[in-house]
Amino acid sequence: MFQMLKGRKIDMPTSRMKDGGTLASETSVVDLSFQTRMKEDFRKVEWPGANLRRSILDGCDFRESILEGANLTGASLRDADFMKAALDRACLRNIDARRAKFGLANLQGADVKGADLRGIRGKYAVWRGVNWWEARLSDSLHKSLKKRWPRDEAEAWRLKHLNVDEVLTDVESDSDDSEE
Repeated sequence: MFQMLKGRKIDMPTSRMKDGGTLASETSVVDLSFQTRMKEDFRKVEWPGANLRRSILDGCDFRESILEGANLTGASLRDADFMKAALDRACLRNIDARRAKFGLANLQGADVKGADLRGIRGKYAVWRGVNWWEARLSDSLHKSLKKRWPRDEAEAWRLKHLNVDEVLTDVESDSDDSEE
């Protein structure tokens, strides 16, 4: 069975959940990189490790979706809805998520370096271990995150819980960027 989106087939096997949502099979990894899917319904999808790099997903609905470890580097997520979504350890570098909804989302350990998060709703999301100080935020969100998720605690959490390989990869990619 294949999931249909606006008459197009995404080549990933899916199965139906009891409540009508879809989830990818455990063996496939979703790859929507460099694609445009605006205002699509992706509620309750289970796409751990998905590749959504440089995708245009403006206005998409990802409520209650599982995107743990997903790569959304450089994606456009304007006005997208991530309420109650699991984005643990997701790579959200350089995303444009202006006016997106992240209420009650789990962003634990996510990398948001260079992300544009101005105007988002995310005060009540889980920001543990997120490098939020490296993202562009509205003043009100910056103030609340500074109180609730202090930078020193976030850095300590990242060192303790993220793999050494992941940290080294981040350092290497940062040095590669500076050479260009």
